[in-house]
Amino acid sequence: MWTLRAFFVLTAASVPFLLESSLEIYVLTLLFGPQMVFFSIVHTASPFLLYGLMLSAACLALATIFGLVCVVARSFGALGPPFPITVVALLTVLLASHIALLASYEWWSAWPFGRVGCVAALIGFVAALVAVKRSVSNNRFERSREYHLR
Repeated sequence: MWTLRAFFVLTAASVPFLLESSLEIYVLTLLFGPQMVFFSIVHTASPFLLYGLMLSAACLALATIFGLVCVVARSFGALGPPFPITVVALLTVLLASHIALLASYEWWSAWPFGRVGCVAALIGFVAALVAVKRSVSNNRFERSREYHLR
C-alpha cells in the first residue's frame, strides 16, 4: 500500500504544475492561439516559484510511474480488494495524457484544428475528474456495505 500512498502524495504535489501548464496549453491556446509555454513564468516569476513548478513536474512524472506500478500490481493480484483501482487508473491516464500533450505541444498546437484539441482535452479532463469522483463515492459505499455485512 505504500505505492498507493506515494501515488496520491505525488499527485497532490504536482497540482501547481498541472494547473499552470493546463492554463497555458489548453485555455490560453484556445483563447489566443499557440503559446510559448512557460515563457511568462520563466521571465517574470521568482526563482522559488520556478523551483516549485519544476519540483511539481518531477512529482507528476513520478506519480505517473507509481500509478502504472499500482495498476500492474493490482492486475497481478498483489493488492487487496479495497484498492481503488478505478481511481488510480483514471488519474494515471489523466496524468500520462497531460504529459503526452505537453511534450507534443509544438506539434499539435500549430495545426489548424489545434483549438479543437484544446476543447477535447478540457472536456476529457473534466470527464475523467467526474469519473474519479463517482468512483471514489462508489468505493466508499462498497466499503461501508462490506463493513455492515460483517
